[in-house]
Amino acid sequence: MPDIRGVGEDAVQHAATRCDGVAVIKDAELVRAAVRAGIGRGKAYGCGLLSLAPMAT
Repeated sequence: MPDIRGVGEDAVQHAATRCDGVAVIKDAELVRAAVRAGIGRGKAYGCGLLSLAPMAT
C-alpha cells in the first residue's frame, strides 16, 4: 500500500488495484466523463485512471 506523507505526521494510504475485463457500454457520454475525470477517492494520488481499448473482433 503506498504511503504518502501529508502535512505533519498524518499519512494518507491507498491500496492500488488493477482490474482487467470486458464491458458493454450503454451510455457512451457517461463513460467519456469517467475517463476524463477518473473515479474514486485516490485520483489525487494517481489512482482511479481508466484506460479503454476497443475489443478485437
